[in-house]
Amino acid sequence: MGNLREYFRGLRIRDIINETNEIIAYKKVERPESVGCSIILLDRRGKIILGTRTDYPDGVLKKIIESGHELKWTNAGGGLENGESPVYCIIRELKEEFGIEAGKQTTHLEVVGYNNNYYLKNRWVKCRRDFIFIASLKDNVTMKNFIPQEGEIGEIKSFFKSEIMDMIIQDKIHKSTKNSILMAIKLGYL
Repeated sequence: MGNLREYFRGLRIRDIINETNEIIAYKKVERPESVGCSIILLDRRGKIILGTRTDYPDGVLKKIIESGHELKWTNAGGGLENGESPVYCIIRELKEEFGIEAGKQTTHLEVVGYNNNYYLKNRWVKCRRDFIFIASLKDNVTMKNFIPQEGEIGEIKSFFKSEIMDMIIQDKIHKSTKNSILMAIKLGYL
């Protein structure tokens, strides 16, 4: 017990959280249908980059557009494929949805944490765990480098944090993206 106390006394809480997040983020998950990942991507000015979500069934997308409602904004992300870790999932999703390569076009990739999102499906309460990552674009990467995935992401745009907060209040941001951004703000990443 004494050794454990000495170990924790020498570490800051942030170090313990980072170490735990690193272990969680690299662990393979056996149930990919219940785990997803998203990434908060920042440009060189610290603006948050989001895309409009267009991956609705054709009939639903058509109704949204015809009714004059705006498409909700989202960050890149998606579900784990079988045997995939959250880190590899977010690298793949960032490339697929935004056309950006982690490492080559970003300065870092860091785990913020995770959210548990509860929802109803066939009268059962289900839980989806979404891991949240954050990365910054390298200085030479601009919005011209983005290639949105057709059928998933429409327009891509960057927003200041104050604009994001207004969009959250106006319900213009997808629920999981809102939760990710609010968690990153609370933990001091934004």
